[in-house]
Amino acid sequence: MSWLPKLEGGRPADNAEVRLLAHLAVDWLESTGVEPEAGRYGNSAFSGLVYSVFGWLDVEDKAQHSLRQYWKLTKVKRLSRW
Repeated sequence: MSWLPKLEGGRPADNAEVRLLAHLAVDWLESTGVEPEAGRYGNSAFSGLVYSVFGWLDVEDKAQHSLRQYWKLTKVKRLSRW
């Protein structure tokens, strides 16, 4: 997904894993009708799904970092009130 912004500093983004997360998020939304909840460490239903899928692919060690990067990329910046 070339539209994903480049990350600043820190460990570089694992584009394949972040792309997988984006697809899982869309699938989650389409199947449940609810946007995925932000969370890491498997403490939300969506992050639990991510850890399961990454485990099946034998890359579970990348789940936490990929979730962090995904939420950073999708974070909506709200305007502060004056």
